[in-house]
Amino acid sequence: TNWNYCSIRVCFEGDFQTEEMSASQIKAGQELLADIVRRYPTVVIGRHCDFGATSCPGKNFPFDTICDGAAP
Repeated sequence: TNWNYCSIRVCFEGDFQTEEMSASQIKAGQELLADIVRRYPTVVIGRHCDFGATSCPGKNFPFDTICDGAAP
C-alpha cells in the first residue's frame, strides 16, 4: 500500500516456499536488477516482505544471490 508512486516491481514466477528457482531464472533476475540499478543508481532493492506483512517471496527465494549479481 502506498508504494505504487515510487517503486518498480519485479515478479518471479514460482512458489518459493516450496520450489527452488532455476539457474536461468536467477541469471535473468540478476541481469534485470543490474539494468534497473544502472538506470536508477539510488534504488533500494527489497523483498515484498520488507514492505508489508507477507511471507512473499518465500523461504527458498535466492534474494542475496540475485542482488549480488545485480551490483554495479
